[in-house]
Amino acid sequence: MKHDSIIGDSSPLRRLPQHSHNNLKSVTIIGFCSAKSLVELACHIIENTTSLEHLTLDTSHGCRSPGGRSLDKPDRWYYTVSGSLMAAPPDRCLPMWGRGIEESRRARFAIRKHIEWKVPFGVVFEIVEPCSRCLMPNF
Repeated sequence: MKHDSIIGDSSPLRRLPQHSHNNLKSVTIIGFCSAKSLVELACHIIENTTSLEHLTLDTSHGCRSPGGRSLDKPDRWYYTVSGSLMAAPPDRCLPMWGRGIEESRRARFAIRKHIEWKVPFGVVFEIVEPCSRCLMPNF
């Protein structure tokens, strides 16, 4: 999917209309990337949710491995070498390649630059990263 990345964009973040989300306690964004609109949404949630207890930004795009950190994602599917569609077992890493790994790095940079410092004290903040297998060079 094409998106306008916040990396290299010097324009200020847009501010969404203020709306208080008083009952929102836990937010998870799976597939978080460096899209400026996602960064703006995360900032809006942080700034307008007084009841927020837990915020998770998942940059792993579904990869998982016992050596990595990921959320439980049921119904993950992959194609075998023979072309059959199979359900991925919970401990199977669905490897990220090239652009996916690079986008995950850019997303984590954007989180640290624009979001992490805005998270209020007392809110559990988690960044889900690709597993160690995906991050190994030449995997």
